[in-house]
Amino acid sequence: MDLPIQISPSHFEKVNQLGSGTIGKVYLAKEKSTQQEFAIKFIKTEITNNNEIIQYINEISQVYHPIILRPFGYSLPDHSKKRPMSLVTNFQNNGSLSFLLQNPSELTDFRKLKILFGIAEGLRYLHENHFVHGDLTPGNILLNENIEPILTDYSLSKIKPRKTRIPPMNICFYAPENDITEVTASARDENSESSPESPTMAIKQFSVIDNFQDIEPSADVFSYGMIVYTVITGSYPYTEEESKDVAIRIKQGERPPLLNS
Repeated sequence: MDLPIQISPSHFEKVNQLGSGTIGKVYLAKEKSTQQEFAIKFIKTEITNNNEIIQYINEISQVYHPIILRPFGYSLPDHSKKRPMSLVTNFQNNGSLSFLLQNPSELTDFRKLKILFGIAEGLRYLHENHFVHGDLTPGNILLNENIEPILTDYSLSKIKPRKTRIPPMNICFYAPENDITEVTASARDENSESSPESPTMAIKQFSVIDNFQDIEPSADVFSYGMIVYTVITGSYPYTEEESKDVAIRIKQGERPPLLNS
């Protein structure tokens, strides 16, 4: 079984930024010697012991499944240069499910079923191997050259900060067991999600999840149900609600209404 290799980000040349998420930024980059394209995700973590980070990377690298985006390279944080750790993966050039949802004409019934069955298969594999994704949103479901789903950012809860900001539009994908509270932040906050694949939202209210590290597989099942709703209906759940009200309704057990056929 091949484990990811430690490789310096200096071996790569950044092409452009693909996205900025809750714990870091993702870039399209070319390996300087081969010009091959990869994705590099720089990840903020509160872990200061590099051995713990290496153990985490070795754990997530036990995953071998075509629907799971497994890292093949990494770098450890360099505190002297204020550079976070990074993970290197293959580049998926069809973006994410969040991008596809903005183009309904491209999301045929066949593609909907293929994507949903693929996500379910990926979750089955993760859960059978004692992994919890913990952050299943349309932005973390990439699409390969055949418009098949590729799950990324699985089990990041083991290394991400205890408190993590999430964009309001994603609150609906987090299960009731997540502790979500409202905070105020600038729309330019570097922890907010800003990606060409995500709808632009001029919102200054963000939410915080406190107990990501305690999430069970059932939370992934909840997230999957909301993704099924989004893919089938073409719209996000609770779109008529304020972000804070969505978190409260989910906590109280309320679910989005079924549409009339």
